[in-house]
Amino acid sequence: MNGVSDEEGDGIVIGVWAPVSVSLLGASVNIDTDYPFGDTVIVTVMETSGKQRPLSVRIPSWADEATVNGVKVQNGTMYLVPDGAAGGTTTKVMVDFHPLIRVEEWFNGAVSVHRGGTFIR
Repeated sequence: MNGVSDEEGDGIVIGVWAPVSVSLLGASVNIDTDYPFGDTVIVTVMETSGKQRPLSVRIPSWADEATVNGVKVQNGTMYLVPDGAAGGTTTKVMVDFHPLIRVEEWFNGAVSVHRGGTFIR
């Protein structure tokens, strides 16, 4: 499982946020991130087949203030990147998660601190 797949045989879907490089459908996809220690992901798609392809990225539900290329996006969704991966070009997409920190109180005074998809209990 590399977190990158095709969408109905034509598009590219980024579903898992981890460092990975993969060749798929005539495109080379690179995901550069140090998540969960950082909040930013750079997705680079080198489309070599000459086709225009849809490009979707998963925005986790905990990414309360997420942006894609500086534009605020809805958390808990698959975001369709405008213009997708243009044929014969390199497309760069920057995803910033901007997770909020929240504290939950538990039994006997215990607490858990959550930041994005990670927590300390």
